[in-house]
Amino acid sequence: MKFAVCGNYGAQNLGDEMILKGLILSLNQSFPAAEIKVIEHFPSGFRSFFKSLFKESETKKIVKECDYFILGGGGLFGSLSFKANVIWLIQAYQAYRLGKRVLMLGQSVGEIKWGIIRYFVRRAFNKAHLIVVRDSNSKKVLEKLGVEKEIFVAPDFAFMLPTPAIQDSQSEHKTAIIALRYLFNLPVNFINILTDFCKFLLTEKNYHLKFINFQEGHESDAPLHEKIIQNLNSPEKIEYLTQDKIDNLLTEFAQADFVIGMRLHSIICALKANKPLIALNYSSKVEGIIQDANLQKNLLDPYNLNLDLLKKLFTELENQKPEYQPDLSTKFSLSSILAK
Repeated sequence: MKFAVCGNYGAQNLGDEMILKGLILSLNQSFPAAEIKVIEHFPSGFRSFFKSLFKESETKKIVKECDYFILGGGGLFGSLSFKANVIWLIQAYQAYRLGKRVLMLGQSVGEIKWGIIRYFVRRAFNKAHLIVVRDSNSKKVLEKLGVEKEIFVAPDFAFMLPTPAIQDSQSEHKTAIIALRYLFNLPVNFINILTDFCKFLLTEKNYHLKFINFQEGHESDAPLHEKIIQNLNSPEKIEYLTQDKIDNLLTEFAQADFVIGMRLHSIICALKANKPLIALNYSSKVEGIIQDANLQKNLLDPYNLNLDLLKKLFTELENQKPEYQPDLSTKFSLSSILAK
């Protein structure tokens, strides 16, 4: 059996790479003899897309030869970017045009504000051979859009990855991991609030801080983290981890004591490592995983933050370790589902 896998891979995003590793692990468990190829996405610019209709590319060749075309996982469809929706719709429709059975796997789907996009997303999912979303909210969004195919819900593929032994800090200080996401429309006081909160952790709580860039390159987290770090006066208590400095991401979380996560997969890492966390809800996919984990009290709105609220919630949650054991059974009945 041959699978072609298409998603936001190779884009310097740690979360997407975790998804890919977990997806490949899942496929290998369900189909030990499977041939799996991760492909670049089909051209999405007008000129390159038009040329691709007539010219054979390596991507097109792989898709023509596969048995199943997998689109996902990740938050491919929603209202964060009109262009992103178009790019991923092109991937699905190109695979359909080549007569392939498309598997929508491990996706989260947010509310979509553009009518034309809603129309084509509904059609794309209704044509799919299999739909597996990674949170209950996404299923509701698709049903509201008019998707009539059966929709399975299973945890993010990153939960498939082995979790290092969970460690409690043996040092005289504790460590908090901070993983934020830059957005162009963040409130002007967002950086100031997070900076003052970090000062609170450093001075009043005697924490050491680790800032982790989950995204580098395009739309990097670096400028946001660096603006906060440059306003902190405790360099001996601060570690800044760019992706080239991380040997094992999950080990970093296993060794931490608290997580302030805006990036979805920083939250997933915290859940896997059973660490107390505060989640900053910039997207429905963050809200979805928090709701499925029944941790709504850990969720804050980054567009309505205030320092006192952050301090109060941190103090309340500091010693509360979440107990989230996702049900992985749906994900790993892929072989029986596809056999239908």
